[in-house]
Amino acid sequence: MNIECLLKDNGITPTKQRLEIAELIFAKNQHFTAAQLIEKVGDIKLPISQATIYNTLCLFESTGLLKTIDLRNEESRITAQVK
Repeated sequence: MNIECLLKDNGITPTKQRLEIAELIFAKNQHFTAAQLIEKVGDIKLPISQATIYNTLCLFESTGLLKTIDLRNEESRITAQVK
C-alpha cells in the first residue's frame, strides 16, 4: 500500500509527520490506543509531539481512515478502516 497515495486520495496533505504516523498505523491490521501510538513513536525516536499525534488521529478519523471504538470503562481503541 502506498501511504502517500492513500492520504492524497482522502484529501490529506501528506506531510512528513503524517506519513510517519500513517506508516505505523497502516503497516498491519491492528487495534491500538492513542497512548500506545504515542509510546511507539517515542520508542523509535520520531520527533513528533503528542499534540501532532492526536491531531493526526482526529484528521484520519474525520476522513474515514480510522474508527474509534469506545469501550466502556477502558481507553478507546482505534482501528484502521483501509481495505
